[in-house]
Amino acid sequence: MTTHHRRKNWLERPRSQRKKLYLGVRNRIREYAPILGGLFESQDYMHGSNAWIDACFLSKHRALVFYNCTLETTRYRYKEIVESRAWENAEKLLPRQGSALDFGPEGQRRFENDMHAARTEFGGLTRAEFWNAEEKRIADSLEFAVNEEVTLHYDYRYGIGLHATLNVPHLTIAAVNDFVRRFQKCEKPYSDPAPLRYSYEEVGHWGLDANQIVEPKDYAAVEDTGVSDSGVSQEKS
Repeated sequence: MTTHHRRKNWLERPRSQRKKLYLGVRNRIREYAPILGGLFESQDYMHGSNAWIDACFLSKHRALVFYNCTLETTRYRYKEIVESRAWENAEKLLPRQGSALDFGPEGQRRFENDMHAARTEFGGLTRAEFWNAEEKRIADSLEFAVNEEVTLHYDYRYGIGLHATLNVPHLTIAAVNDFVRRFQKCEKPYSDPAPLRYSYEEVGHWGLDANQIVEPKDYAAVEDTGVSDSGVSQEKS
């Protein structure tokens, strides 16, 4: 008989472990303060137009607690919902025959053919063209809505999980610091009941949003070159 041991969440971990990791977050916040403002730390390069970031910040009301969070804009959340529905509609008409993750020659051939061959199921469009057309149609129909909200997740092993959808055009350094200040006043989940909807044009960018992993101390070098050779892209679609 196999015994499965449940992994301890953050609040169940030994105090010594929590203290060590908490101090690591606190020290990075202090180190990055001249650039990021002193309330949070993140390794996602913040260029002023981020749609999402991963970050950490400290609790003001609970000892040795920090929040391990993913922040996104309401426009980005709306885009995710619309793109997901467009993909589902295409799958219903014609299930995909290949995957971009299949790196073999035959798998890549199937993937390219599946994406770029005109199909009667898609009214003579390719799958890629159908996706784009569906995204515009669904977005402009205003069928879906999103809300500004904050949810907490206590099953994380590294801090308390926090997911926040913020009603801001972009996640700038100022916008993130403003969110942290507001959240630290109560540190409770929150949902604004006002529904938010965006047209295709209002969303602006469609497709993958990638964040470059860059230490804040290296921002100047990235801005000088426009490219980070050492950075690693994190993508969300």
